[in-house]
This record gives sequence, C-alpha cells and structure tokens, in this order.
Amino acid sequence: MVPDISKETNYLSCSPMVKSEIVLPILKAGEILGELDIDSHTIDAFSEEDRTFLLKVCYAATRLLQRSQEARKTP
Repeated sequence: MVPDISKETNYLSCSPMVKSEIVLPILKAGEILGELDIDSHTIDAFSEEDRTFLLKVCYAATRLLQRSQEARKTP
C-alpha cells in the first residue's frame, strides 16, 4: 500500500489525480501471474480491511486462472 504517493520519490503515476495506491500480486506456486493494482484520488484511501479483502480477490483470480489453464489441457 502506498498511502500518499507524493511522499514517494520513485513513484510513476498513470494519472496526475492519483493520491494513493494498493498493489497485490496474483501468485501461483510462488510465480507471479499478474497483479491487482488499484489507484485512488484520495490520500490514504486503503485500509488493512481493504487489503485483506483484495487478497481474497487475488486468490480467487489465481484459482480461476488455474482452472482455465487446466481446461485448455483437456481434449
């Protein structure tokens, strides 16, 4: 979580309106498959509760990606 991007010297924003961000990995067996990256126009917009919920979203995405890969393997 980046509560206030203005305090980060190496932050590259895709919009000048972004004030805070949360980024979580989508992992499978330690391999990064992607990431969930959410920006906000509000400083300190994300809480630990948000992080916990979004981690569950990432886990669900991992399971869906795994099922998709398995489905492509079956004739």
